[in-house]
Amino acid sequence: MRKPRLIAIALMCVGVVLATAVPPASSAPVVPGGAAKPPLSGLPDRQLVVSLTLDERRVVPIGIDNGADWGDVIIESGTAQAPGLTEGTFLRRGIAYTGHLGAQDTVQITFAEGSLVFQATGEFWGPTEAGLLGGTGQFRGVRGAAVITSGAGTQQWAITLLGKTRVDLSSPATETYLRELVSTERIMLASPGSTVGNMTLTKGRLVDDSELVADYTASSIVVQDLAGSLERRAVQAMFEFADGTLFVNSMIVADATQLPTKPTAYVISGGTGRFTGASGYAEYQPPSTWTFTTFAQQGAATPVKPTLRGPQEQTRYTRILTSKTASGGVGDLVLAGGWTRTAGADRGHYNVSAQSVARADARQTLLSFVQYSWAASDRLLVLGLAQAGPSDGPVAPVERAVIGGLGAYVGYSGSVSLTPVSSGKWRTTYQLMR
Repeated sequence: MRKPRLIAIALMCVGVVLATAVPPASSAPVVPGGAAKPPLSGLPDRQLVVSLTLDERRVVPIGIDNGADWGDVIIESGTAQAPGLTEGTFLRRGIAYTGHLGAQDTVQITFAEGSLVFQATGEFWGPTEAGLLGGTGQFRGVRGAAVITSGAGTQQWAITLLGKTRVDLSSPATETYLRELVSTERIMLASPGSTVGNMTLTKGRLVDDSELVADYTASSIVVQDLAGSLERRAVQAMFEFADGTLFVNSMIVADATQLPTKPTAYVISGGTGRFTGASGYAEYQPPSTWTFTTFAQQGAATPVKPTLRGPQEQTRYTRILTSKTASGGVGDLVLAGGWTRTAGADRGHYNVSAQSVARADARQTLLSFVQYSWAASDRLLVLGLAQAGPSDGPVAPVERAVIGGLGAYVGYSGSVSLTPVSSGKWRTTYQLMR
């Protein structure tokens, strides 16, 4: 396979419209079981305060109700306001994942100037903090986190955007490829009368001069019915190159019967291999062109040390919501979690919200969002694709992308690698960067 072409282009830095400045964090983040990382130098972090007004809230049952709303989809939408920006919109898509109504959330705040994409874990009624994965337009290349305060039908998001010196916007790299569509399938998971919850699963290839460059899988979940035949979708896509995987996230608008027919921008949330620590944005230009723009992350070449190595004993709880689709279980939701322990590190825990995007025999291919927690506020947010067997854990070595963090891990990227060593035990290595 020919090595993909990298085209360096010059791009003028576009400043983000920001409000109140906040000082850099005074305490150094600590890797579980490791030493403190020195604070970063450079420009101070900044804060953007966004006020959200809730216009609509829906809870949509998906699949079989196993009690306590497991697997239900929570949809919230409304308007967003911030100093110096035009009035925008926001959309929250949550999945209830515990009997105590915990939820895994994706939130997108969109202004004419650009969009911000967040991932969070919280209560059924909403998160109190969220990791900032990236943005488009004026917000491209940003990382950080938000603290959320809720009122009666309102929320205030105090968003910390990390200093500009942590992402080098001056010399982006672009890669442009043609897309060859392999298959697209509409999987009906919603209740009659609504499209919310339905899934479009798209598989294809990226080619350069007719040579295969990457395979990709895109999972689109309908999160809002719009006028006419339009719908809003939460999209997660994985592009598997020979030397790494790139992940993109965004909420887009498309016709219910079609792939996007207008130019669409996506946030690059992370990657593995040569894309480890990647930030930037991807653009789809109909009918068949993808362009990826990635920014160098200063200081990201050296992992935070020491990385954690060695077996982890993990006690799991797992619930599977069977959608009973005609697609052999594709679309099924897998909810899991448990405890982690590594020699020399504090005991932690994890939660998984995954959706089956393929099935063969007794094995499923799952697109998983994972949260690792070592303290009340220190969390890593991880996204990845893996095969799971009847006992659920990965059945083969897998590398997942760190797409953000909270607490000591705000703005972190990198990867998490798991190698099965026996039933219920994996050798796990964290390669963390900031």
